[in-house]
Amino acid sequence: TDSAWNSCVGCDGLTNGTQVDCAGVCGGHYRINPCGYCKNTLRLDFETFGVDCNGGCELHLQFDECGKCLNISDPQRNACIGCDDVKDSGKKWNVCGVCAIASDPNFDAYGRDCTGNCVLSYVDTRYVDSCGQCLLPTDPAWNGCTLEVSSTTASSPTGSPTTASPTTADSNSKVGTEKDTAATTLTTLIAAVCVAAVLIIVAVCLVFRYLYRKQQQALNQRFDVLAATYVHMDENPKHSIRAPVQPASEMPSTLESVPDQEEDDD
Repeated sequence: TDSAWNSCVGCDGLTNGTQVDCAGVCGGHYRINPCGYCKNTLRLDFETFGVDCNGGCELHLQFDECGKCLNISDPQRNACIGCDDVKDSGKKWNVCGVCAIASDPNFDAYGRDCTGNCVLSYVDTRYVDSCGQCLLPTDPAWNGCTLEVSSTTASSPTGSPTTASPTTADSNSKVGTEKDTAATTLTTLIAAVCVAAVLIIVAVCLVFRYLYRKQQQALNQRFDVLAATYVHMDENPKHSIRAPVQPASEMPSTLESVPDQEEDDD
């Protein structure tokens, strides 16, 4: 009953013969590697299979995307990856949920409106109008001071316009300047398009003229070739229709003697 009984007998029945490997195969190649895994000894990674990034056999230690050997549950794992999924970008999420560079002086201000509160959408975002008020663009009081100045000017009893506030005047001046700039830009663009169109038309005409001259030259060359090889039918003996001239000796005599009528009268 001793477990060592006949332990020297191998799986082939011979004393000190072939042994069964860790996979249960008689004479197999599987052995227990340094980390306790039963692996084929013919594998190139037999000795290193199961070894972690720290040289031990702790499977929970692995290299992260930053090249650090950390536990897979370590909160510092992949700490170099920014909120934009870019390595070493330096971007983080601020309190308003905006992904921005952490070293930016306005890092905490991103995602806030003029009230200083975080906004969830553009519809709920408040802005500063021309009157310096922090309002929604849909608020009835938006740019209310501009409407008041216009109303006061129209209802002035002396007919003299009321001087607008510097803020309103600057705003109107900026709007006028922007309109003039836009009109000038549009005019320049139209002129450039017209010049380009004229140049294209001229280029097309020149191309057609060149092709027409080339065609005329080709036709003239063909006519010259035909003229050089042309032979008049009268000059070609194969096509002559003139009757052959017979010798005088072979021509029949057509003259007949006519009796003299005077002799008959006598």
